[in-house]
Amino acid sequence: MKIETKLFLVLGGIGASAMVYQFSVIAALTFILGDTLVLFSVFSGTFLFSMGLGAALVSKTTEAEVYFVRSQLGLAAVGFSALPLIFLLHAELSKSFILNADLSVGKAGFALWVVGLSAEVVFGALIGMQLPLLQRIISNRSEIKLELSEILAIDYVGSFFGAAAFPLILFPFLGIFKAVFLAAAFNAIFSAFAVKILVLKNRKYMAYAIVLTILIMAAFVKAPLLENSIDQIMYEKN
Repeated sequence: MKIETKLFLVLGGIGASAMVYQFSVIAALTFILGDTLVLFSVFSGTFLFSMGLGAALVSKTTEAEVYFVRSQLGLAAVGFSALPLIFLLHAELSKSFILNADLSVGKAGFALWVVGLSAEVVFGALIGMQLPLLQRIISNRSEIKLELSEILAIDYVGSFFGAAAFPLILFPFLGIFKAVFLAAAFNAIFSAFAVKILVLKNRKYMAYAIVLTILIMAAFVKAPLLENSIDQIMYEKN
């Protein structure tokens, strides 16, 4: 398999995973808070703005291969943890309402908005880093024959498949937690794939990718237990 095809698979897979992460956060907060149109508009805008921010952050880096892999590992880790964090925060806030009634609805909603928007900023920034880093990698390697238009095309195609698969396939058949964990697992696997493609000498990145994949798959298997634990926190009474 040509290195160009391998990079296509990595980039497309990461684009698809990012869409699953983004829409899972929006779906979760829509379920909790309502305001579907406001959430979708603000969160999507924040995601796009953060993509530009991420591209700017790596515009002058001289270690494109390393940062490319780091951004993928970071995306898998944050994508894996963001949704459980949102639901755990919601469970703790709901528990506070039940036990003490000392938390206003406004404060609870604000806390969830902050966590959700923070996740969108990280998702967008890490995705935004991918294209300029990949372009830098290509310019440094004469054996890679890819045009910018081809890079953009595969990223957009991957994003489309991720955006379509989440509401039509992943969420209906797996549920929101398993859908996100599956996307994160593929993201971590693609990170290991990228390490191998770019022949990074530092083996720690491959180790990180392997450990992260194992943790995510364990979470995938135990997803029903996680859901039950969150429900217990939410409805537990003194």
